[in-house]
Amino acid sequence: MAETIQEISAAYKPNPVQYAYHASPALVRGMFGGSALGKSRALGVEAMLQAVEYPNNLVVIARDVLADLKKTTKVTFLNEVMPPELLACKEVEWRESDQRLIFKPNRSEIHFMGLDEHGRLGSLNCGAWFIDEAQLL
Repeated sequence: MAETIQEISAAYKPNPVQYAYHASPALVRGMFGGSALGKSRALGVEAMLQAVEYPNNLVVIARDVLADLKKTTKVTFLNEVMPPELLACKEVEWRESDQRLIFKPNRSEIHFMGLDEHGRLGSLNCGAWFIDEAQLL
C-alpha cells in the first residue's frame, strides 16, 4: 500500500497552502481560504494517507449535510484523489450503499458521513476525522 502523498496520487502537486497543511505536525489542523484553493483535495489526500498508513483505522470524512458531501467532497475524492487503478483493484472496495471505502489488506476504512445523520455518529471509534466546509456548522 502507498505510504506517501506522491505514491497515492502521482498527479498531486501540493500548492504552498496544501503543503503547509500536510507538513504541519499539529494534531488538529485546518485550512482556510477561498474557492478553488484545493482544500477538499488536500483533505482527501490526508484521509487516504491515514487509511493506508495505519491498519484497522476508521477514517471519517464529514460535512454538514450528507447530500452536499456526496455532490462535492466525495466527487473530489473519487475523481481527484483516489487513483482509478487502486479503485479498480480487488484489494479496495467502494460500497455506495453505506458511503465507505474499504482497504482489504490492512482493514482500514474511509466513511463519508453527513453530520446531519446523528444516529450514525454515536460511539464511532475513529482514528481520524476530517470535516469539509466546517464553517457551515
